[in-house]
Amino acid sequence: MSLYFDSLLVSCPNEGGGLFYVHKNNAFCLDSLWSTGLSLYKGEILRALQPSSLISYAKTGEMNASFGEMYAYDIHDLLVVDESLYVVSTGYNEIREYGSKGDLKRFWRFSDTLDSWHINCLGLVNGEVLFSAFGDFPESRGYKGKSERAGFVQNLLTGEKIIEGLSQPHSLIDYDGSILLANSETKELMRYGFDGVLLQSRMFDGYVRGLCVVGEVIYVGLSASRNIDDSGVENATVVGIDKESWEEVGRLVLPSKEIYDIVGFAGQGDTAEFLLGFLQSAHNEYQDMVNASINKIEGLKSELENKRILYEESIRGSDKRVKDLYDRIDLLEREVDRISNSLSWRLTKPLRKWYKSFLKRALKG
Repeated sequence: MSLYFDSLLVSCPNEGGGLFYVHKNNAFCLDSLWSTGLSLYKGEILRALQPSSLISYAKTGEMNASFGEMYAYDIHDLLVVDESLYVVSTGYNEIREYGSKGDLKRFWRFSDTLDSWHINCLGLVNGEVLFSAFGDFPESRGYKGKSERAGFVQNLLTGEKIIEGLSQPHSLIDYDGSILLANSETKELMRYGFDGVLLQSRMFDGYVRGLCVVGEVIYVGLSASRNIDDSGVENATVVGIDKESWEEVGRLVLPSKEIYDIVGFAGQGDTAEFLLGFLQSAHNEYQDMVNASINKIEGLKSELENKRILYEESIRGSDKRVKDLYDRIDLLEREVDRISNSLSWRLTKPLRKWYKSFLKRALKG
């Protein structure tokens, strides 16, 4: 295989997911954090993590910032335009715009019913922010079994539907004066004019999601998707096709099931510097997670010790109460023995017997 796969970042969601770096026809797993959208901007790499976190890396791979948990449910994609960061909250049917300091500037909510539109990908096309969705269904996850030709691409600011009649669309790219997108359910790569007219399409043998154009090659992500009955491929696969002929030039299989996004990393920095910086950042992050876990464990141990002390004190108190009860029973038993063995008790026994017999007769009487 020719050297067609190099300097790519590939994000993979769900089980077996993570971030992969493709170098000289080999895919290296950088970590196993389930990942969705990726964005490169001014030497910075932004990465969305399931379900609601963002991480920013410098082009050296060193972490710039971790945004932590955001007010977003099921983040699918992100896009940086000028000084704004757009984030897709699929669960809330929202696209949120943040400023350079992480401040929320505005947001668009298209439905109050959880995950009814299944908004997923963003793209800056012809200077406009566009997004793709499975359909404007009224009920939660109404697209299940009903997504065929219900999907669309819409202009975020104007609300105009640019392309309609799609089936689970993803991955919007401004491509040589046209819109390149994945029509995932039908396993198609499609190219439209800015006027929404279909110009070109190509079928694949997997769930198409994740697109990137580098030089003369279009990279297409194929997934063993949960969203269609026959996803075709068994593992996540990056397929390279010639930009002019759209003929396949090679493919690279990843040790994962799904692909979400692909970005070209060529020219972003020295490969070794990026990998070393990324691994150092990952080490630091994992160390922070370990330290947080250790602190949590120590806190739980301290809490458990306090509860043990309280329990033992409670047991000791219970033992004392039990002993007091036994002492009381012993006193009562001795009192009964004393009364039973007393002279007056023995002398009055016949009288008590007669009295019981008298009461019985009187009651029958």
